[in-house]
Amino acid sequence: MSEKCECICYEVEPNPDRFARLGGMVRVKPSNLAIADRAGTMSFFVATNREASSFVRTSENNHETKWPLCGSTCSRSSRESRKSIW
Repeated sequence: MSEKCECICYEVEPNPDRFARLGGMVRVKPSNLAIADRAGTMSFFVATNREASSFVRTSENNHETKWPLCGSTCSRSSRESRKSIW
């Protein structure tokens, strides 16, 4: 898409395993973070099937990680502290 439309795409991926595979794309700015309608912390469950990972536990085998969220009420400095690219 970024090549066809000659634009910069911002990709947000909270799954650390999937994020690790995003490198090397031209005009794509990946961010290893989660977006929400509120600030705070939220659990993210990494499933054995990495594409089935979610903010909802779907199996007792899911690995839980905690994510700081930056919602619309966060300040710019708060977003930057989470290594956001915005």
